[in-house]
Amino acid sequence: MQRSFILKIFLVLCWLCGTIVQSSSLEASDNLAADVEAMKVQMENVQREHNEMIRKMQERIEILEKQKETRISEIENKEEFKREIIRDKRAESAVGTRSDLFSKQVGFGTVRLMDISFDSLFTAGGSTANDSGIDLLQAGAHDPKKRGFTVQNLEFSMQGAIDPYINGEAHIIYQIDKDGESSLEVEEVFLTTQTLPFDLQVKAGTYFTEFGRLNTQHPHSWDFVDQPIVNSRMFGGDGLRGPGARLSWLAPLPWYSEVFGGVQNANGETAFSFLYVAGEDFAGNTLIARDVQSTKDLLYSTRWLNSVDLSEELTLNLGASSLWGPNSSATETQTRIYGTDIYLKWKPVVNENGSHFVSWQTELIKRDYEAGEDKIKLKDSGIYTQMLWGFKQNWVAGLRYDLADGNGEATDYLRDRRDRVSSNLTWYPTEFSKIRLQYSYDRAEHINEDRDGDEHSLWLQYGFNMNLY
Repeated sequence: MQRSFILKIFLVLCWLCGTIVQSSSLEASDNLAADVEAMKVQMENVQREHNEMIRKMQERIEILEKQKETRISEIENKEEFKREIIRDKRAESAVGTRSDLFSKQVGFGTVRLMDISFDSLFTAGGSTANDSGIDLLQAGAHDPKKRGFTVQNLEFSMQGAIDPYINGEAHIIYQIDKDGESSLEVEEVFLTTQTLPFDLQVKAGTYFTEFGRLNTQHPHSWDFVDQPIVNSRMFGGDGLRGPGARLSWLAPLPWYSEVFGGVQNANGETAFSFLYVAGEDFAGNTLIARDVQSTKDLLYSTRWLNSVDLSEELTLNLGASSLWGPNSSATETQTRIYGTDIYLKWKPVVNENGSHFVSWQTELIKRDYEAGEDKIKLKDSGIYTQMLWGFKQNWVAGLRYDLADGNGEATDYLRDRRDRVSSNLTWYPTEFSKIRLQYSYDRAEHINEDRDGDEHSLWLQYGFNMNLY
């Protein structure tokens, strides 16, 4: 009995142990399955997050690539447009008051076959100098020439594309001089290439020599009624121009930098410091006729122009120019002219129609002239410095100082010491017209010795422009 009882107890205990072990195994199995499911869910979440992160990165890369392409395109378009504007309007390139006030924005892809315009300038006023004295004071061909009324300039201009490779430009002027005589004159007719490699450009025809800032500007774009004294002395009343050709190169630099080199005829009324006109007098010498015997009898020019944006509101232009060629005071005499120029302009970013700005412009010019068979060295120099203030929409105030002088016994009005201070006020009713009032004070040693050369002049100028596009 005891053995049977003990056996039953043992069997019960074994059954209990088995039940406990089986229960533990089932519980462990259930926990393991739950852990596996949890890990699967976690891996799926990680994979999903990883895929989402990769998708977002790919989208970001695509956006950045598009922005890069857009930015590159904008820069290329901006630079190309800037170069075209600079090439077409030069120096900066430019920079008359009208363009300060009213700049035409031409969209990319816009095509204009030809621009046709007619510009007129008229002046009324007088001076303490008599008419013969005014003619000496105002040495520029387009300056006011007498008391009363002066027709300064009537200019018909055309410019546009000849074909996809060449642009053309023509300026024909009609003048009525102080004696009422009329004349028709070809001022400029030239072509410029548009598609040469390496940013090269050729200009050919008859044109204003690219020297300094003012010589290439036409009278209707001047900031004052008259041209500076030093320009009249060095280049004559009509400015330095003539038939020839020049090559320019736009350097691949972070800023605008262009180099010019040209060759032109050295004779004629518009080559004042060079061969000029036989029979005229200069510095006590009667000019002779000189034929072109070789390339050394031509006029050569160079210019280097740079433009830098110092900030969004401040732009600086720096230029250097030179000329060399024969003069007709003797058979082997030469003339060399050097110049530097600076232009600084401040214009706020928010600026309605260019109405508010301040600009400063200065040119210094020196001339070495070999005179007569003895090749006497005549040295002349001059400077003008001017400031413009656009203080209100369509209103500009200007102030300019001129100084010119020659070495040795400079006893004539072409080489004596000259000082001039000019102030003016210009109103632009529209972009096509202007009214300018200017006062000038001159000191000229050999014009009116009775008043020690002191002269006062007051001029009222009116100009208008008609355009056909």
